Amino acid sequence: MVQTQPQDESDVKLLSAMKDYGGHVVGTAEDDDGPDYAFTAGMFQTHEAPGICIVGLDEFQVMMQ
Repeated sequence: MVQTQPQDESDVKLLSAMKDYGGHVVGTAEDDDGPDYAFTAGMFQTHEAPGICIVGLDEFQVMMQ
């Protein structure tokens, strides 16, 4: 199910980016369970394209590529 109503501030940011830019990059920090990674959200809903996941780079590094 596609969520279209925000439940918190991070949802507002993600849904706004999907509306304005067609997608959003979400990044997570390295922790004991694994490395940094970033992934796209909303690409299928706005472009009918698959999402992208990059492991080992943080969100800033991904955005600079």
